[in-house]
Amino acid sequence: MNDVWRAVRSSWSRTILIFTVAMGLGMAAECHAQGKDGGDFDGAVWRFTLTPKVAGPGQLRGHFRVSNHVLYQKTDIKDPNYTKQVGKDNPQRRAHTRVEFTDLRALDKRGVSHEGFKGTVLLKGERFGHWSGSFIDSQGRHWNIQCTRVQE
Repeated sequence: MNDVWRAVRSSWSRTILIFTVAMGLGMAAECHAQGKDGGDFDGAVWRFTLTPKVAGPGQLRGHFRVSNHVLYQKTDIKDPNYTKQVGKDNPQRRAHTRVEFTDLRALDKRGVSHEGFKGTVLLKGERFGHWSGSFIDSQGRHWNIQCTRVQE
């Protein structure tokens, strides 16, 4: 009888342990998906820098969020959420991706907004969280682009 009681107790202990670990992992995943303000956050935020290959408007910078291969920016610069769809990501092969921008916005050094960038970007992963490549906009201008992940 003692052996039976020990086996039942051991079985219950394992069940409770497994349940506790599973709940803890679920809560950790849920916390990871929340933003700094405690709200829901989906995807990763990337900072990008566009540098013209020939003389042009100078270096431009901005941020976008990628979620399920869709790129978003803030509707307004002061908006806290990334809700405006500005492109799509099409992974090609390991460490290579093709991005189609449909309405990208970037800022120059003075904070002046340059809007409506459209075109194709071919990016290559340099190292974890760092991508670079070439961007040709709808006006035929060629840019170097650097992207760095800044938030998960």
